[in-house]
Amino acid sequence: MTLYRTLETRGPLSLVECRLLTGRTHQIRVSMADIGCPLLGDGKYGRGDVNRRYGETRQALYSYQLAFPSPRTPGR
Repeated sequence: MTLYRTLETRGPLSLVECRLLTGRTHQIRVSMADIGCPLLGDGKYGRGDVNRRYGETRQALYSYQLAFPSPRTPGR
């Protein structure tokens, strides 16, 4: 399960914030592609025509925060 919200949109591109609740290493890529919003630069699940238009050859997927709940810290 992946939660997301759109932070900003400029033309056909949007900046989104995603939160992984369950899943594997490629979960964000699969989830976004499944709803018709693939990551820019994603060669497997993305759109080649859009990637070429913007000259992207790598996934536009970045992290600004990582959190790993500790089983020893109650309430987190």
